[in-house]
Amino acid sequence: MSFSLFEFVESQDNFNNMILPVIKENGIGIFNFLKAQKMEILIDVRGTSPRPWAAGQNEIEWRRAVANCVDQIIDIESTGIPDNLRVDITFCLKKSTINRTDLDNLAKPVLDTLFKANYVQVNKEGISGVLFEFDDSYIQELFLRKFLAVTPDDEGATIKISW
Repeated sequence: MSFSLFEFVESQDNFNNMILPVIKENGIGIFNFLKAQKMEILIDVRGTSPRPWAAGQNEIEWRRAVANCVDQIIDIESTGIPDNLRVDITFCLKKSTINRTDLDNLAKPVLDTLFKANYVQVNKEGISGVLFEFDDSYIQELFLRKFLAVTPDDEGATIKISW
């Protein structure tokens, strides 16, 4: 069973119809049940150019765009940091930057925004740890790719986090 965490949290019907019967039938706690399920978060940032690490003000603007696409912080520290944390990021870049921008440098601002960064190049309040309140050292798999954006509206990134 796979859910978008935001759908799961926001949909009382999902909880009542799918989750609660399993919990009642098996007599398991909600946190143990959640840890046993594959969880997935999908974040889509569009209409803005991804910026690499150490890009100064441009990096700050990119990180704010990523942060604005996140609805809430996921408080999973109370249930433990997830095992098998995987992050998959697909960047869509304009033609003039696709071959001049390193993937590893594109990933760092995204990770430092979503996860609480211990050491950040650009330290601005509200753009670190916007999704998780632990650092990105717990990521066990990181997949990166970049594609050519067809239009300026396609520029951005799709970020999938699963565990």
